Amino acid sequence: EGCKALRLLDIKVGQQTAAPGWQGKSRMRAYKQSILDGFTNSVEEGFRLEGFSTPPAALASMDPMLDLSIPGLVGTPWQKRRALRLMLQRMSAQEMLRHFFDLRDTSGQGQHATKLAASWGTSETMEVTHHEVVARLAHLALACRLTLVPQKWVGSSIALAFDVGALPPRSESEASVRSRVRVKLLDWGRSELNTLDSHMELSDAQQRDRALYWGYYVEGLDRLLWSVMRAYHHRFGSDCAWREVIATVYDYDSITLNDFIGCVVIPLQKTEETTVELLGSSGTPVSVGRCASTLTYAVDYQTYPWRSRLHGVWSVRLIRATNLPPCDYMKGKATSDPFVVLQARSEDGRRFRQQTNVLTACLDPEWQETLEVPVI
Repeated sequence: EGCKALRLLDIKVGQQTAAPGWQGKSRMRAYKQSILDGFTNSVEEGFRLEGFSTPPAALASMDPMLDLSIPGLVGTPWQKRRALRLMLQRMSAQEMLRHFFDLRDTSGQGQHATKLAASWGTSETMEVTHHEVVARLAHLALACRLTLVPQKWVGSSIALAFDVGALPPRSESEASVRSRVRVKLLDWGRSELNTLDSHMELSDAQQRDRALYWGYYVEGLDRLLWSVMRAYHHRFGSDCAWREVIATVYDYDSITLNDFIGCVVIPLQKTEETTVELLGSSGTPVSVGRCASTLTYAVDYQTYPWRSRLHGVWSVRLIRATNLPPCDYMKGKATSDPFVVLQARSEDGRRFRQQTNVLTACLDPEWQETLEVPVI
């Protein structure tokens, strides 16, 4: 439909995504599916991510086989696909949306005034796209609430999609940008469209069965809508000033929790390239031997053209870290796989996160990545 590169989320809705005997699903397969539901985000938030087309570089750098690799032995393509799918299925809504709206690959790193005069900014495009996803998802949730009779849409998905091929030219209208956003029903093969007449012909047990599974679906859809609205509210809903961001360096682990390495608090004010010491969880400097672990960053502010819905953005450039402690001793390696999570905090308590790429087997990572904090 005219998209240069479509980014699409396949989100399976419902805390229970299979029913024995329904549309050819055997009891054994339904039982296996129920076990999978219990290990994924379905049981936590009522939906889970099944597929992610055209992922950003930050997500692509998160190798789900990293901690399972054996020197000299490479996993099969099937194993890699299964590991990636499980990583996506266990991903929380907050992390899923963080990657979905990451447009840094589209813009390149940083945008100068000359670029902004010719094309929309990264955060501008993200805000309008995010707002449109909220609006369309709200319409879908309302339509489901207004159905006359319960449905049985077991195992069906919702697709969220938009074009990430290029930032819109400055001459393109907001309506045109919104028109390339998609919120659609997906994978509807095992579902039925239950009408009032057909529902009245069902037995009491069948009607209760439809009500049960429709409740799972609607609750999951409502939770998905709430998650998307919450993400927008925290990132773009604050009219208070952003005072600081917290840059936290982690060691990426694919099968366990990421290891905390250190963090720094970065004031949001124009700052030339600056190197500071990382602080540990107790507030003391992180060091390896007698050498301190450091993070180098720079901060700038970019004003958007007057017709923009945003005033501008704080651009936090995460340049490099040095002398990081190795965290992979348990894997037989004296290295780390570092990445940075940047958390912005406003005066009224709103906060959101974004992250850099994971750089594997590196104690002196060079990211050279710019993360933005929008100002309305």
